[in-house]
Amino acid sequence: MYICGYLLRAYHGDTNIVKTGMPLESWIKSIVYHMFRPFRNILSQLFASDKGLLMTCVALSVLSLYLNWKSSIFTLGGPHDSLRYIGMAETILKGEWLGEYNNMTLIRSPVYSLALALNSLAGWRLHVFQQTIYLSSVLLLVAALRTVHVARWRALIICLLCVFHPLTFYCTNFVVSEALYVSLTTGVMAGCFGILGTYKGSMIPYCFWLIILSLSSALFWHIRPEGVWIIPFYAVCFGFLLWDCKSRLRSFWVRVSALLIIPIFAVLLLGNYLASLNEKHYGIRVTNELAESNFINAFNWLTRLAPDSSRPYVPVSKKAMENAYEVSDHFALLKPYLSQQTNGRGWTKFGCEWMGICNELAGGWTVWAIRDAVASIGAYSSGVSASRFYGSVAREIREACTGGKISYTKNPTGNFLAPPVRLTDVPRILISSVRVLSLAFTFGDFALQPEDSDRLNPDLVKRYQEITHEIGRASCRERV
Repeated sequence: MYICGYLLRAYHGDTNIVKTGMPLESWIKSIVYHMFRPFRNILSQLFASDKGLLMTCVALSVLSLYLNWKSSIFTLGGPHDSLRYIGMAETILKGEWLGEYNNMTLIRSPVYSLALALNSLAGWRLHVFQQTIYLSSVLLLVAALRTVHVARWRALIICLLCVFHPLTFYCTNFVVSEALYVSLTTGVMAGCFGILGTYKGSMIPYCFWLIILSLSSALFWHIRPEGVWIIPFYAVCFGFLLWDCKSRLRSFWVRVSALLIIPIFAVLLLGNYLASLNEKHYGIRVTNELAESNFINAFNWLTRLAPDSSRPYVPVSKKAMENAYEVSDHFALLKPYLSQQTNGRGWTKFGCEWMGICNELAGGWTVWAIRDAVASIGAYSSGVSASRFYGSVAREIREACTGGKISYTKNPTGNFLAPPVRLTDVPRILISSVRVLSLAFTFGDFALQPEDSDRLNPDLVKRYQEITHEIGRASCRERV
């Protein structure tokens, strides 16, 4: 990420790089090429005894890329998702970091938008770039599986499933962080397997996999807010490593310690870099607002109110909000705005259309509704102001709860996406998990929407083309 920042500063003439006379687009491509060369050489070494497998997997990857070559990025008009990433990339390219501060500035992690900005500078077609990153991660996974002695035919089947699964084409055709999130997940898995298979051998392959794991972990952790879910997998791999070398731990303690320390250091280093940039521009030291402590505390207490009214998919029920209005003077300021988000209006529209929940704010739309309500009273005049507001809400509700003024649950598992988990929720969670897994085989009602370029806003298309270098397609759900 330091390299990303350096390249972007060079783009604005802030370093001596631009004095070389080489066009920045060519310079970036040259850097990527020279970074790819050692990757290619190491991959050849890893597949030294499996050249047939390597050639087959590369051929399959090339075929997959060819099948998706003529696709293009969908142009979406929703300001909170894809278009927000486009906007962040635009301000980064202008040298303005994430732009002027408002309630939209820090809601998304800047990692994906930094990738968009660099891709725009290099002039690559975005969906090809995203698909190439994914296919590279699959090759790494296959190589890692071979280091732990997974049979060639099994590794080949895994490669086939990964490079030709329809959903792998789906994500790369959108401006969404999931397009790289899947690749980074694969990279983390490859790094863990690679280390398990090489920590007893030569230092070079071990260091290679440690670098892959560290880079993938850092980017994975910060590209989306769900990075914490990789910890169980990481813990299992680390535990297996300890168990596997328990009798010779003294001989491998340096490598085992490096596996624990270096990826964590990489995560902290990237997080500190992003937080320092946000602090410099907006006065608040966070990677994104969803990681801000006062914001998290406010939602943690809101989800614990009125436990008798709790229901699935509704983080903060109507009754909980009414209780919050009574005990929190700051939260009461949001009532005029939030009272309009009912019966399929405002932010309840999406839960009503997609989940059948029309009289409550459902899922993640609760976050957007409350944040927009905070913005409506002017609390987003600065990062510090917004943080103080959420801190006041959290403090007032906490004092009311601990003082016995209102009922609340002591279950602390709620967050801004869901109410606290109860034992009665376990069967429903298991059933939902099975349904999600089944989509990997049945695809449900999955289908790409047809092109309808006649109804696209020309200005919106132009913005997408400047960042993605593609002619976009409209989504039926978000045409403008």
